[in-house]
Amino acid sequence: CLYPDEAVAQCTASSVCAFTCINGFSQNNAGNTCICPPGNVVCNGVCQASSLCPSSQPTKRSRSPKCKFGWTACGVPSGAPWAYECIDTRSDLESCGGCVTPLTKYSPRGEDCSSLPGVQDVSCTRGSCVVLRCQRGYTVSADHSACIPNNSEVVNDYAMALQRNGKYGKDKQA
Repeated sequence: CLYPDEAVAQCTASSVCAFTCINGFSQNNAGNTCICPPGNVVCNGVCQASSLCPSSQPTKRSRSPKCKFGWTACGVPSGAPWAYECIDTRSDLESCGGCVTPLTKYSPRGEDCSSLPGVQDVSCTRGSCVVLRCQRGYTVSADHSACIPNNSEVVNDYAMALQRNGKYGKDKQA
């Protein structure tokens, strides 16, 4: 036997596939399905008078940031909590490779290419800073990721800047 929605089996001697409608639903005139009669509404799965149906529950607004494919949701400097902007971290000069201002602790970390010590001309390509020219007293590194200082005074300033940016430590070298 197949029963319609909102029905339970009600087998009798005369009809082994008989059913009864539940939750306020009634059998239609043909007796083959359950309907919510005119004047009533289906509210939370129950057929009842519309005056008995409470207003819908408030729903929690999604806090999940939505960015188009290939873009990253990053926090906004000095913005409200959960304020975000969508950034193409593959090419954005100030959020290269990830977020300079992370939205969450799981946000990918990036860097501001324009703040690299000694940089004169730099770009962000495929999520990495690419140094094109350096200021006087610096030379472009072999891998084009930084500007290397030419004299000892600049070297000390450079090392301190790298330490401040977390780029210099036991596993990093200037």
